[in-house]
Amino acid sequence: MASIMVVDDNVSVRESLALCLEDFGHVVVRHSSGEDALEALETDVPDLMLLDIMMPGISGLDVLERVVPRFPDLPVIMVSGDGDVADVAKAIRLGTWDYLMKPVTDVEMLRHAVDQALAKASLKRENREYRLRLEKLVNSQNDELRSISDSLRLERQMDGLTGLPNRVLFLDRLDMAVSMTRHNGTMLGLFLCDLDDFSYINGSLGHSVGNEVLVAVGNRLKDFENDGGTVARIGGDEFALILPGIVDRSAVFKTAEDLGKILSEPISMGGQRVDLSMSCGVVIFPDDGDDDDDLLTNAGVALQAAKISGKGSFRLFSQSLSQEAQSYFHVGAHIREAIDLDEFEVYYQPTVNARTGDINGMEALLRWRSSRLGRFVMPDEFIPVAEQLGIIIPLGEWVLRRACSQSLNWLELFPKLRLSVNLSARQFSDPALVSKVEQILQETGFPCGSLDMELTENVFVKSEDRAVEVMNNLVRRGIGISIDDFGTGYSSMAYLKSFPVRRLKIDRSFVSGIPDDKGDLAIAEAVVTLAHSLGKEVVAEGVETAEQMRILGAIGCDVLQGYLFSPPIPHDRFDILLSGGPIRS
Repeated sequence: MASIMVVDDNVSVRESLALCLEDFGHVVVRHSSGEDALEALETDVPDLMLLDIMMPGISGLDVLERVVPRFPDLPVIMVSGDGDVADVAKAIRLGTWDYLMKPVTDVEMLRHAVDQALAKASLKRENREYRLRLEKLVNSQNDELRSISDSLRLERQMDGLTGLPNRVLFLDRLDMAVSMTRHNGTMLGLFLCDLDDFSYINGSLGHSVGNEVLVAVGNRLKDFENDGGTVARIGGDEFALILPGIVDRSAVFKTAEDLGKILSEPISMGGQRVDLSMSCGVVIFPDDGDDDDDLLTNAGVALQAAKISGKGSFRLFSQSLSQEAQSYFHVGAHIREAIDLDEFEVYYQPTVNARTGDINGMEALLRWRSSRLGRFVMPDEFIPVAEQLGIIIPLGEWVLRRACSQSLNWLELFPKLRLSVNLSARQFSDPALVSKVEQILQETGFPCGSLDMELTENVFVKSEDRAVEVMNNLVRRGIGISIDDFGTGYSSMAYLKSFPVRRLKIDRSFVSGIPDDKGDLAIAEAVVTLAHSLGKEVVAEGVETAEQMRILGAIGCDVLQGYLFSPPIPHDRFDILLSGGPIRS
Protein backbone atom coordinates (compact mmCIF):
# COMPACT_ATOMS: atom_id res chain seq x y z
CA MET A 1 0.00 0.00 0.00
CA ALA A 2 1.35 3.41 -1.00
CA SER A 3 0.30 7.01 -0.37
CA ILE A 4 -0.60 8.77 -3.62
CA MET A 5 -1.39 12.45 -4.25
CA VAL A 6 -3.84 13.14 -7.12
CA VAL A 7 -3.80 16.75 -8.38
CA ASP A 8 -6.41 17.75 -10.98
CA ASP A 9 -8.75 20.74 -11.21
CA ASN A 10 -11.43 18.58 -12.88
CA VAL A 11 -13.34 16.96 -10.02
CA SER A 12 -14.68 14.07 -12.12
CA VAL A 13 -11.22 13.14 -13.42
CA ARG A 14 -9.74 13.56 -9.94
CA GLU A 15 -12.35 11.36 -8.32
CA SER A 16 -12.20 8.73 -11.06
CA LEU A 17 -8.42 8.37 -10.67
CA ALA A 18 -8.64 8.42 -6.87
CA LEU A 19 -11.32 5.74 -6.71
CA CYS A 20 -9.35 3.45 -9.02
CA LEU A 21 -6.20 3.92 -6.93
CA GLU A 22 -8.13 3.22 -3.72
CA ASP A 23 -9.48 0.05 -5.32
CA PHE A 24 -5.84 -0.93 -5.93
CA GLY A 25 -5.32 -0.67 -2.16
CA HIS A 26 -3.54 2.69 -1.99
CA VAL A 27 -4.20 5.70 0.27
CA VAL A 28 -5.15 8.72 -1.86
CA VAL A 29 -4.88 12.44 -1.05
CA ARG A 30 -6.81 14.72 -3.42
CA HIS A 31 -5.93 18.30 -4.40
CA SER A 32 -7.65 20.55 -6.93
CA SER A 33 -4.80 22.98 -7.70
CA GLY A 34 -1.05 23.26 -7.99
CA GLU A 35 -0.98 25.74 -5.09
CA ASP A 36 -2.68 23.27 -2.73
CA ALA A 37 -0.36 20.48 -3.80
CA LEU A 38 2.82 22.51 -3.17
CA GLU A 39 1.56 23.57 0.24
CA ALA A 40 0.74 19.97 1.20
CA LEU A 41 4.22 18.79 0.16
CA GLU A 42 5.74 21.04 2.82
CA THR A 43 4.34 18.79 5.54
CA ASP A 44 3.84 15.38 3.95
CA VAL A 45 5.55 13.87 0.91
CA PRO A 46 3.58 10.99 -0.70
CA ASP A 47 5.05 7.92 -2.38
CA LEU A 48 3.68 8.99 -5.80
CA MET A 49 2.02 12.02 -7.43
CA LEU A 50 -0.45 12.01 -10.38
CA LEU A 51 -0.39 15.55 -11.76
CA ASP A 52 -2.59 17.19 -14.40
CA ILE A 53 -0.55 19.14 -16.98
CA MET A 54 -3.08 21.92 -17.64
CA MET A 55 -4.55 23.66 -14.57
CA PRO A 56 -5.49 27.28 -13.84
CA GLY A 57 -3.05 29.22 -11.69
CA ILE A 58 0.10 27.18 -11.18
CA SER A 59 0.10 24.62 -13.97
CA GLY A 60 1.18 21.01 -13.65
CA LEU A 61 4.39 21.80 -15.54
CA ASP A 62 5.18 24.59 -13.05
CA VAL A 63 4.54 22.24 -10.13
CA LEU A 64 6.76 19.58 -11.74
CA GLU A 65 9.59 22.11 -12.23
CA ARG A 66 9.51 22.95 -8.50
CA VAL A 67 9.00 19.43 -7.20
CA VAL A 68 11.77 17.57 -9.07
CA PRO A 69 14.76 19.47 -7.58
CA ARG A 70 13.33 19.42 -4.04
CA PHE A 71 12.00 15.87 -4.01
CA PRO A 72 14.15 13.89 -6.49
CA ASP A 73 12.87 10.55 -5.16
CA LEU A 74 9.19 11.46 -5.60
CA PRO A 75 7.86 9.81 -8.80
CA VAL A 76 5.48 12.03 -10.77
CA ILE A 77 3.11 10.77 -13.48
CA MET A 78 1.73 13.56 -15.67
CA VAL A 79 -1.86 13.30 -16.91
CA SER A 80 -2.43 15.04 -20.26
CA GLY A 81 -5.82 15.82 -21.72
CA ASP A 82 -5.19 17.80 -24.91
CA GLY A 83 -2.62 15.58 -26.63
CA ASP A 84 -0.10 18.45 -26.93
CA VAL A 85 3.20 16.82 -27.91
CA ALA A 86 5.18 19.91 -26.84
CA ASP A 87 3.74 19.81 -23.28
CA VAL A 88 4.43 16.10 -22.94
CA ALA A 89 7.98 16.58 -24.26
CA LYS A 90 8.58 19.42 -21.79
CA ALA A 91 7.27 17.28 -18.94
CA ILE A 92 9.73 14.52 -19.90
CA ARG A 93 12.60 17.03 -19.96
CA LEU A 94 11.60 18.36 -16.55
CA GLY A 95 11.75 14.87 -15.10
CA THR A 96 8.32 13.23 -15.15
CA TRP A 97 8.54 9.50 -14.67
CA ASP A 98 5.64 8.67 -16.98
CA TYR A 99 2.52 10.20 -18.53
CA LEU A 100 -1.07 9.11 -19.20
CA MET A 101 -3.61 10.39 -21.73
CA LYS A 102 -7.11 11.43 -20.64
CA PRO A 103 -9.59 9.93 -20.36
CA VAL A 104 -7.84 7.20 -18.32
CA THR A 105 -10.36 4.44 -19.03
CA ASP A 106 -7.96 1.50 -19.14
CA VAL A 107 -7.73 0.43 -15.49
CA GLU A 108 -4.98 -2.08 -16.16
CA MET A 109 -2.88 0.54 -17.94
CA LEU A 110 -3.30 2.83 -14.91
CA ARG A 111 -2.37 0.01 -12.54
CA HIS A 112 0.70 -0.81 -14.65
CA ALA A 113 1.89 2.81 -14.75
CA VAL A 114 1.46 3.24 -10.98
CA ASP A 115 3.14 -0.08 -10.15
CA GLN A 116 6.04 0.71 -12.50
CA ALA A 117 6.56 4.19 -11.00
CA LEU A 118 6.47 2.87 -7.43
CA ALA A 119 8.84 0.04 -8.34
CA LYS A 120 11.29 2.42 -10.03
CA ALA A 121 11.17 4.76 -7.04
CA SER A 122 11.84 1.85 -4.72
CA LEU A 123 14.73 0.72 -6.90
CA LYS A 124 16.13 4.26 -6.92
CA ARG A 125 16.06 4.37 -3.11
CA GLU A 126 17.63 0.94 -2.94
CA ASN A 127 20.34 2.01 -5.39
CA ARG A 128 21.14 5.07 -3.26
CA GLU A 129 21.31 2.93 -0.16
CA TYR A 130 23.39 0.46 -2.09
CA ARG A 131 25.84 3.18 -3.14
CA LEU A 132 26.19 4.24 0.49
CA ARG A 133 26.88 0.66 1.50
CA LEU A 134 29.32 0.32 -1.36
CA GLU A 135 31.26 3.41 -0.26
CA LYS A 136 31.63 1.91 3.21
CA LEU A 137 32.80 -1.35 1.68
CA VAL A 138 35.39 0.42 -0.46
CA ASN A 139 36.60 2.49 2.44
CA SER A 140 36.99 -0.58 4.61
CA GLN A 141 39.38 -2.17 2.07
CA ASN A 142 37.94 -5.49 3.07
CA ASP A 143 38.41 -8.01 0.24
CA GLU A 144 35.56 -10.18 1.40
CA LEU A 145 33.15 -7.25 1.48
CA ARG A 146 34.35 -6.16 -1.94
CA SER A 147 33.52 -9.59 -3.31
CA ILE A 148 30.01 -9.36 -1.85
CA SER A 149 29.66 -5.88 -3.38
CA ASP A 150 30.60 -7.14 -6.82
CA SER A 151 28.10 -9.97 -6.52
CA LEU A 152 25.31 -7.61 -5.49
CA ARG A 153 26.14 -5.21 -8.29
CA LEU A 154 25.99 -8.00 -10.85
CA GLU A 155 22.65 -9.16 -9.47
CA ARG A 156 21.24 -5.62 -9.74
CA GLN A 157 22.38 -5.27 -13.34
CA MET A 158 21.28 -8.63 -14.76
CA ASP A 159 17.79 -9.77 -15.71
CA GLY A 160 16.86 -12.62 -13.40
CA LEU A 161 14.81 -14.49 -16.00
CA THR A 162 16.97 -14.46 -19.13
CA GLY A 163 20.41 -13.82 -17.65
CA LEU A 164 20.85 -10.87 -20.02
CA PRO A 165 21.86 -7.36 -18.92
CA ASN A 166 18.85 -5.45 -17.62
CA ARG A 167 17.91 -1.85 -18.39
CA VAL A 168 20.34 -0.43 -15.81
CA LEU A 169 23.35 -2.18 -17.28
CA PHE A 170 22.10 -1.57 -20.81
CA LEU A 171 22.04 2.20 -20.27
CA ASP A 172 25.55 2.07 -18.82
CA ARG A 173 26.79 0.02 -21.79
CA LEU A 174 25.07 2.38 -24.25
CA ASP A 175 26.75 5.40 -22.65
CA MET A 176 30.16 3.73 -22.91
CA ALA A 177 29.53 2.60 -26.50
CA VAL A 178 28.51 6.11 -27.59
CA SER A 179 31.61 7.62 -25.99
CA MET A 180 33.87 5.03 -27.61
CA THR A 181 32.21 5.46 -31.01
CA ARG A 182 32.53 9.24 -30.83
CA HIS A 183 36.24 8.83 -30.02
CA ASN A 184 36.90 6.25 -32.76
CA GLY A 185 34.99 8.08 -35.48
CA THR A 186 32.97 4.95 -36.40
CA MET A 187 29.21 4.30 -36.19
CA LEU A 188 26.95 2.50 -33.74
CA GLY A 189 23.63 0.76 -34.33
CA LEU A 190 20.92 0.56 -31.66
CA PHE A 191 18.00 -1.86 -32.07
CA LEU A 192 14.87 -1.66 -29.90
CA CYS A 193 12.73 -4.76 -30.45
CA ASP A 194 9.33 -6.00 -29.23
CA LEU A 195 7.99 -9.53 -29.52
CA ASP A 196 4.81 -9.44 -31.61
CA ASP A 197 1.60 -10.65 -29.95
CA PHE A 198 3.36 -11.59 -26.71
CA SER A 199 0.23 -10.71 -24.73
CA TYR A 200 -1.63 -13.31 -26.86
CA ILE A 201 0.97 -15.94 -25.86
CA ASN A 202 0.61 -15.06 -22.18
CA GLY A 203 -3.17 -14.99 -22.37
CA SER A 204 -3.68 -18.20 -24.32
CA LEU A 205 -0.78 -20.39 -23.14
CA GLY A 206 -0.12 -18.96 -19.66
CA HIS A 207 2.59 -16.85 -18.08
CA SER A 208 4.88 -19.82 -17.40
CA VAL A 209 5.01 -20.57 -21.13
CA GLY A 210 5.48 -16.83 -21.76
CA ASN A 211 8.51 -16.84 -19.46
CA GLU A 212 9.94 -19.86 -21.27
CA VAL A 213 9.51 -18.03 -24.57
CA LEU A 214 11.40 -15.00 -23.21
CA VAL A 215 14.25 -17.25 -22.04
CA ALA A 216 14.38 -18.98 -25.44
CA VAL A 217 14.42 -15.65 -27.29
CA GLY A 218 17.15 -14.36 -24.97
CA ASN A 219 19.27 -17.43 -25.70
CA ARG A 220 18.87 -16.94 -29.44
CA LEU A 221 19.78 -13.26 -29.24
CA LYS A 222 22.98 -14.02 -27.30
CA ASP A 223 24.55 -14.99 -30.63
CA PHE A 224 24.92 -11.28 -31.38
CA GLU A 225 27.24 -10.83 -28.39
CA ASN A 226 29.91 -12.76 -30.28
CA ASP A 227 30.38 -9.75 -32.56
CA GLY A 228 31.06 -7.38 -29.68
CA GLY A 229 27.45 -6.33 -29.29
CA THR A 230 25.40 -6.04 -26.13
CA VAL A 231 22.01 -7.75 -25.90
CA ALA A 232 19.70 -6.74 -23.06
CA ARG A 233 16.18 -7.33 -21.87
CA ILE A 234 14.96 -3.85 -20.97
CA GLY A 235 11.25 -4.51 -20.40
CA GLY A 236 8.57 -7.18 -20.33
CA ASP A 237 8.90 -8.37 -23.93
CA GLU A 238 11.30 -5.66 -25.07
CA PHE A 239 14.90 -6.40 -26.00
CA ALA A 240 17.72 -4.11 -27.09
CA LEU A 241 20.88 -4.66 -29.10
CA ILE A 242 23.89 -2.32 -29.16
CA LEU A 243 26.03 -2.89 -32.25
CA PRO A 244 29.26 -0.84 -32.00
CA GLY A 245 32.07 -0.39 -34.50
CA ILE A 246 30.03 -0.58 -37.70
CA VAL A 247 31.55 0.95 -40.81
CA ASP A 248 28.45 1.48 -42.97
CA ARG A 249 24.69 0.99 -42.90
CA SER A 250 24.85 -2.38 -44.63
CA ALA A 251 25.85 -3.93 -41.29
CA VAL A 252 22.58 -2.70 -39.79
CA PHE A 253 20.51 -4.26 -42.57
CA LYS A 254 22.48 -7.50 -42.28
CA THR A 255 21.79 -7.61 -38.53
CA ALA A 256 18.08 -6.99 -39.13
CA GLU A 257 18.04 -9.88 -41.59
CA ASP A 258 19.82 -12.12 -39.07
CA LEU A 259 17.33 -11.17 -36.37
CA GLY A 260 14.49 -12.27 -38.63
CA LYS A 261 16.20 -15.59 -39.33
CA ILE A 262 16.93 -16.25 -35.65
CA LEU A 263 13.25 -15.93 -34.78
CA SER A 264 11.85 -17.63 -37.87
CA GLU A 265 12.05 -21.10 -36.31
CA PRO A 266 9.06 -21.78 -34.02
CA ILE A 267 9.59 -22.73 -30.38
CA SER A 268 8.07 -25.88 -28.91
CA MET A 269 6.86 -25.43 -25.33
CA GLY A 270 5.30 -28.43 -23.63
CA GLY A 271 4.00 -29.76 -26.93
CA GLN A 272 2.74 -26.33 -27.96
CA ARG A 273 4.17 -24.75 -31.11
CA VAL A 274 4.82 -21.04 -30.65
CA ASP A 275 5.47 -19.00 -33.80
CA LEU A 276 7.53 -15.90 -33.16
CA SER A 277 8.23 -12.60 -34.84
CA MET A 278 9.79 -9.40 -33.61
CA SER A 279 9.33 -5.77 -34.64
CA CYS A 280 12.41 -3.57 -34.42
CA GLY A 281 13.17 0.14 -34.53
CA VAL A 282 16.75 1.10 -35.37
CA VAL A 283 18.90 4.20 -35.04
CA ILE A 284 22.48 4.87 -36.08
CA PHE A 285 24.88 7.07 -34.11
CA PRO A 286 25.88 9.79 -34.91
CA ASP A 287 23.33 10.24 -37.75
CA ASP A 288 20.16 9.83 -35.67
CA GLY A 289 21.05 11.44 -32.35
CA ASP A 290 23.75 13.31 -30.44
CA ASP A 291 23.50 11.38 -27.18
CA ASP A 292 21.91 8.42 -25.41
CA ASP A 293 18.57 10.14 -24.82
CA ASP A 294 18.18 11.16 -28.47
CA LEU A 295 19.05 7.66 -29.65
CA LEU A 296 16.56 5.98 -27.31
CA THR A 297 13.79 8.44 -28.17
CA ASN A 298 14.28 8.05 -31.92
CA ALA A 299 14.64 4.27 -31.67
CA GLY A 300 11.28 4.24 -29.87
CA VAL A 301 9.74 6.27 -32.70
CA ALA A 302 11.12 3.80 -35.25
CA LEU A 303 9.84 0.85 -33.20
CA GLN A 304 6.35 2.34 -33.08
CA ALA A 305 6.45 2.77 -36.87
CA ALA A 306 7.59 -0.85 -37.26
CA LYS A 307 4.70 -2.12 -35.13
CA ILE A 308 2.23 -0.10 -37.20
CA SER A 309 3.72 -1.56 -40.39
CA GLY A 310 2.91 -5.09 -39.26
CA LYS A 311 4.42 -8.05 -37.47
CA GLY A 312 8.09 -8.77 -38.09
CA SER A 313 8.77 -5.29 -39.46
CA PHE A 314 12.06 -3.42 -39.25
CA ARG A 315 12.16 0.38 -39.51
CA LEU A 316 15.17 2.67 -39.62
CA PHE A 317 14.62 6.08 -38.04
CA SER A 318 14.12 9.14 -40.23
CA GLN A 319 12.76 12.62 -39.67
CA SER A 320 9.63 11.66 -41.58
CA LEU A 321 9.05 8.91 -39.00
CA SER A 322 9.24 11.54 -36.27
CA GLN A 323 6.48 13.45 -38.04
CA GLU A 324 4.49 10.21 -38.38
CA ALA A 325 4.88 9.63 -34.63
CA GLN A 326 3.41 13.07 -33.90
CA SER A 327 0.55 12.32 -36.27
CA TYR A 328 0.02 8.95 -34.53
CA PHE A 329 -0.05 10.73 -31.17
CA HIS A 330 -2.64 13.26 -32.33
CA VAL A 331 -4.83 10.63 -34.01
CA GLY A 332 -4.63 8.35 -30.97
CA ALA A 333 -5.62 11.21 -28.66
CA HIS A 334 -8.94 11.76 -30.49
CA ILE A 335 -9.94 8.44 -32.02
CA ARG A 336 -11.47 7.08 -28.80
CA GLU A 337 -14.04 9.87 -28.65
CA ALA A 338 -14.80 9.84 -32.39
CA ILE A 339 -17.44 7.10 -32.03
CA ASP A 340 -19.25 9.01 -29.28
CA LEU A 341 -19.12 12.19 -31.38
CA ASP A 342 -20.59 10.27 -34.35
CA GLU A 343 -17.67 11.31 -36.56
CA PHE A 344 -17.30 7.96 -38.30
CA GLU A 345 -19.23 7.26 -41.49
CA VAL A 346 -19.75 4.14 -43.58
CA TYR A 347 -19.11 4.66 -47.29
CA TYR A 348 -20.09 2.12 -49.93
CA GLN A 349 -18.36 1.09 -53.14
CA PRO A 350 -20.43 -0.97 -55.59
CA THR A 351 -19.46 -4.34 -57.01
CA VAL A 352 -20.63 -5.04 -60.54
CA ASN A 353 -21.58 -8.21 -62.40
CA ALA A 354 -18.85 -8.48 -65.05
CA ARG A 355 -21.25 -9.96 -67.60
CA THR A 356 -24.34 -7.76 -67.24
CA GLY A 357 -22.99 -4.54 -65.73
CA ASP A 358 -25.60 -4.66 -62.94
CA ILE A 359 -24.67 -3.66 -59.41
CA ASN A 360 -24.76 -6.88 -57.42
CA GLY A 361 -23.34 -5.72 -54.09
CA MET A 362 -21.42 -3.14 -52.13
CA GLU A 363 -18.39 -3.07 -49.85
CA ALA A 364 -18.72 -1.12 -46.60
CA LEU A 365 -15.69 1.11 -45.98
CA LEU A 366 -15.03 3.18 -42.87
CA ARG A 367 -14.30 6.92 -43.08
CA TRP A 368 -13.53 9.47 -40.34
CA ARG A 369 -14.23 13.19 -40.52
CA SER A 370 -12.54 14.53 -37.34
CA SER A 371 -13.82 17.81 -35.91
CA ARG A 372 -10.89 17.98 -33.46
CA LEU A 373 -8.22 17.45 -36.11
CA GLY A 374 -10.15 19.56 -38.59
CA ARG A 375 -9.72 17.20 -41.51
CA PHE A 376 -10.72 13.95 -43.17
CA VAL A 377 -8.51 11.24 -41.62
CA MET A 378 -7.68 8.48 -44.10
CA PRO A 379 -8.13 4.81 -43.14
CA ASP A 380 -4.45 3.96 -43.62
CA GLU A 381 -3.72 6.60 -40.97
CA PHE A 382 -6.28 5.71 -38.29
CA ILE A 383 -6.84 1.95 -38.73
CA PRO A 384 -3.28 1.03 -37.54
CA VAL A 385 -3.77 3.36 -34.57
CA ALA A 386 -7.08 1.68 -33.73
CA GLU A 387 -5.32 -1.71 -33.95
CA GLN A 388 -2.52 -0.58 -31.63
CA LEU A 389 -4.89 1.01 -29.09
CA GLY A 390 -7.12 -2.07 -29.04
CA ILE A 391 -10.31 -0.29 -30.14
CA ILE A 392 -10.53 -1.92 -33.56
CA ILE A 393 -12.94 -4.56 -32.18
CA PRO A 394 -15.68 -2.14 -30.99
CA LEU A 395 -15.05 -0.02 -34.09
CA GLY A 396 -15.53 -3.06 -36.34
CA GLU A 397 -18.74 -3.96 -34.53
CA TRP A 398 -20.01 -0.40 -35.09
CA VAL A 399 -19.27 -0.66 -38.83
CA LEU A 400 -21.08 -4.00 -39.15
CA ARG A 401 -24.13 -2.74 -37.25
CA ARG A 402 -24.33 0.53 -39.20
CA ALA A 403 -23.80 -1.14 -42.59
CA CYS A 404 -26.45 -3.80 -41.92
CA SER A 405 -28.95 -1.18 -40.75
CA GLN A 406 -28.37 1.12 -43.73
CA SER A 407 -28.41 -1.68 -46.31
CA LEU A 408 -31.77 -3.18 -45.34
CA ASN A 409 -33.78 -0.76 -47.51
CA TRP A 410 -31.64 -1.59 -50.53
CA LEU A 411 -32.29 -5.32 -50.07
CA GLU A 412 -36.02 -4.74 -50.13
CA LEU A 413 -35.68 -3.23 -53.64
CA PHE A 414 -32.79 -5.41 -54.83
CA PRO A 415 -32.92 -8.69 -52.86
CA LYS A 416 -29.90 -10.19 -54.65
CA LEU A 417 -27.48 -7.52 -53.39
CA ARG A 418 -24.65 -8.73 -51.13
CA LEU A 419 -23.04 -6.59 -48.45
CA SER A 420 -19.28 -7.04 -47.84
CA VAL A 421 -17.75 -5.98 -44.50
CA ASN A 422 -14.06 -6.19 -43.65
CA LEU A 423 -12.73 -8.07 -40.60
CA SER A 424 -9.35 -7.12 -39.13
CA ALA A 425 -6.92 -9.70 -37.77
CA ARG A 426 -7.65 -8.48 -34.23
CA GLN A 427 -11.40 -8.93 -34.76
CA PHE A 428 -10.90 -12.39 -36.24
CA SER A 429 -8.94 -13.48 -33.15
CA ASP A 430 -11.75 -12.32 -30.82
CA PRO A 431 -13.20 -15.50 -29.21
CA ALA A 432 -16.66 -13.90 -29.19
CA LEU A 433 -16.62 -12.93 -32.89
CA VAL A 434 -19.28 -15.35 -34.12
CA SER A 435 -21.72 -14.58 -31.31
CA LYS A 436 -21.24 -10.83 -31.80
CA VAL A 437 -21.91 -11.08 -35.55
CA GLU A 438 -24.98 -13.21 -34.89
CA GLN A 439 -26.29 -10.73 -32.32
CA ILE A 440 -25.85 -7.75 -34.68
CA LEU A 441 -27.67 -9.56 -37.49
CA GLN A 442 -30.55 -10.40 -35.14
CA GLU A 443 -30.75 -6.81 -33.85
CA THR A 444 -30.74 -5.25 -37.32
CA GLY A 445 -32.80 -7.92 -39.07
CA PHE A 446 -30.20 -8.21 -41.82
CA PRO A 447 -30.27 -11.65 -43.52
CA CYS A 448 -27.19 -13.81 -42.98
CA GLY A 449 -27.30 -15.03 -46.56
CA SER A 450 -26.71 -11.53 -47.93
CA LEU A 451 -23.52 -10.86 -45.91
CA ASP A 452 -19.90 -11.50 -46.87
CA MET A 453 -17.07 -11.09 -44.33
CA GLU A 454 -13.79 -10.07 -46.00
CA LEU A 455 -10.50 -11.29 -44.51
CA THR A 456 -6.92 -10.79 -45.62
CA GLU A 457 -4.68 -13.83 -45.97
CA ASN A 458 -2.48 -12.78 -43.03
CA VAL A 459 -5.17 -13.60 -40.46
CA PHE A 460 -4.56 -17.31 -41.10
CA VAL A 461 -0.87 -17.28 -40.11
CA LYS A 462 -1.36 -17.59 -36.35
CA SER A 463 -3.60 -20.68 -36.30
CA GLU A 464 -5.03 -22.37 -39.37
CA ASP A 465 -7.08 -24.78 -37.24
CA ARG A 466 -8.83 -21.96 -35.42
CA ALA A 467 -9.32 -20.06 -38.69
CA VAL A 468 -11.15 -23.05 -40.18
CA GLU A 469 -13.31 -23.40 -37.07
CA VAL A 470 -14.31 -19.72 -37.02
CA MET A 471 -15.06 -19.60 -40.75
CA ASN A 472 -17.09 -22.80 -40.61
CA ASN A 473 -19.16 -21.33 -37.78
CA LEU A 474 -19.87 -18.23 -39.88
CA VAL A 475 -20.64 -20.24 -43.02
CA ARG A 476 -23.05 -22.54 -41.13
CA ARG A 477 -25.06 -19.42 -40.37
CA GLY A 478 -25.21 -18.57 -44.08
CA ILE A 479 -22.50 -15.89 -44.07
CA GLY A 480 -20.07 -15.87 -47.00
CA ILE A 481 -16.27 -15.62 -46.64
CA SER A 482 -14.14 -13.57 -49.05
CA ILE A 483 -10.34 -13.43 -49.18
CA ASP A 484 -9.33 -9.81 -49.73
CA ASP A 485 -6.08 -8.68 -51.42
CA PHE A 486 -5.50 -12.23 -52.64
CA GLY A 487 -1.89 -12.94 -53.54
CA THR A 488 -0.29 -10.26 -51.35
CA GLY A 489 -0.16 -11.98 -47.96
CA TYR A 490 0.06 -15.58 -46.73
CA SER A 491 -0.31 -16.84 -50.30
CA SER A 492 -0.56 -20.54 -49.50
CA MET A 493 -2.75 -22.34 -52.02
CA ALA A 494 -3.27 -25.22 -49.59
CA TYR A 495 -5.71 -23.27 -47.44
CA LEU A 496 -8.08 -22.75 -50.39
CA LYS A 497 -8.98 -26.44 -50.17
CA SER A 498 -9.63 -26.50 -46.42
CA PHE A 499 -11.11 -23.03 -45.85
CA PRO A 500 -14.80 -22.52 -46.73
CA VAL A 501 -14.10 -19.50 -48.92
CA ARG A 502 -16.84 -18.30 -51.31
CA ARG A 503 -14.97 -15.54 -53.10
CA LEU A 504 -11.39 -14.44 -53.94
CA LYS A 505 -10.64 -10.77 -54.54
CA ILE A 506 -7.68 -10.16 -56.88
CA ASP A 507 -5.63 -7.36 -55.34
CA ARG A 508 -5.60 -4.03 -57.19
CA SER A 509 -1.80 -4.26 -57.54
CA PHE A 510 -2.33 -7.07 -60.08
CA VAL A 511 -5.10 -5.18 -61.90
CA SER A 512 -3.41 -1.77 -62.26
CA GLY A 513 -0.86 -3.02 -64.81
CA ILE A 514 -3.43 -4.54 -67.15
CA PRO A 515 -3.25 -4.51 -70.18
CA ASP A 516 0.38 -3.34 -70.47
CA ASP A 517 1.96 -5.62 -67.86
CA LYS A 518 1.76 -9.19 -69.15
CA GLY A 519 2.82 -10.53 -65.74
CA ASP A 520 -0.18 -8.92 -64.03
CA LEU A 521 -2.51 -10.33 -66.69
CA ALA A 522 -1.00 -13.81 -66.31
CA ILE A 523 -1.47 -13.68 -62.52
CA ALA A 524 -5.09 -12.56 -62.90
CA GLU A 525 -5.79 -15.40 -65.36
CA ALA A 526 -4.15 -17.93 -63.05
CA VAL A 527 -6.22 -16.78 -60.05
CA VAL A 528 -9.44 -17.01 -62.09
CA THR A 529 -8.60 -20.51 -63.31
CA LEU A 530 -7.63 -21.71 -59.82
CA ALA A 531 -10.70 -20.20 -58.15
CA HIS A 532 -13.16 -21.54 -60.71
CA SER A 533 -11.62 -25.02 -60.51
CA LEU A 534 -12.36 -24.93 -56.77
CA GLY A 535 -15.87 -23.56 -57.29
CA LYS A 536 -15.12 -20.08 -56.00
CA GLU A 537 -16.16 -16.68 -57.34
CA VAL A 538 -13.55 -14.09 -58.41
CA VAL A 539 -13.68 -10.32 -57.84
CA ALA A 540 -11.19 -7.94 -59.46
CA GLU A 541 -10.48 -4.82 -57.37
CA GLY A 542 -9.14 -1.50 -58.60
CA VAL A 543 -10.75 -1.49 -62.06
CA GLU A 544 -10.19 2.01 -63.47
CA THR A 545 -10.43 1.75 -67.27
CA ALA A 546 -12.90 0.34 -69.78
CA GLU A 547 -10.10 -1.76 -71.26
CA GLN A 548 -9.42 -3.39 -67.89
CA MET A 549 -13.14 -4.08 -67.54
CA ARG A 550 -13.26 -5.71 -70.96
CA ILE A 551 -10.17 -7.89 -70.42
CA LEU A 552 -11.10 -8.99 -66.90
CA GLY A 553 -14.55 -9.96 -68.10
CA ALA A 554 -13.03 -11.88 -71.00
CA ILE A 555 -10.74 -13.96 -68.77
CA GLY A 556 -13.69 -14.96 -66.59
CA CYS A 557 -13.78 -12.56 -63.62
CA ASP A 558 -17.25 -12.79 -62.11
CA VAL A 559 -17.40 -9.43 -60.33
CA LEU A 560 -15.62 -6.09 -60.82
CA GLN A 561 -14.99 -3.24 -58.40
CA GLY A 562 -13.21 0.08 -58.82
CA TYR A 563 -13.33 3.78 -59.57
CA LEU A 564 -14.46 3.09 -63.15
CA PHE A 565 -17.88 2.39 -61.66
CA SER A 566 -17.79 4.57 -58.54
CA PRO A 567 -15.51 5.63 -55.72
CA PRO A 568 -16.65 4.83 -52.17
CA ILE A 569 -19.61 7.15 -51.50
CA PRO A 570 -21.91 7.96 -48.55
CA HIS A 571 -25.17 6.16 -47.90
CA ASP A 572 -27.42 8.83 -49.47
CA ARG A 573 -25.41 8.98 -52.70
CA PHE A 574 -25.40 5.18 -52.95
CA ASP A 575 -29.21 5.37 -52.92
CA ILE A 576 -29.03 7.52 -56.05
CA LEU A 577 -26.45 5.22 -57.67
CA LEU A 578 -28.67 2.16 -57.17
CA SER A 579 -31.58 3.85 -58.90
CA GLY A 580 -29.50 4.44 -62.04
CA GLY A 581 -29.61 0.90 -63.40
CA PRO A 582 -26.75 -0.97 -65.07
CA ILE A 583 -23.29 0.56 -65.11
CA ARG A 584 -21.59 0.47 -68.50
CA SER A 585 -18.13 1.54 -69.63
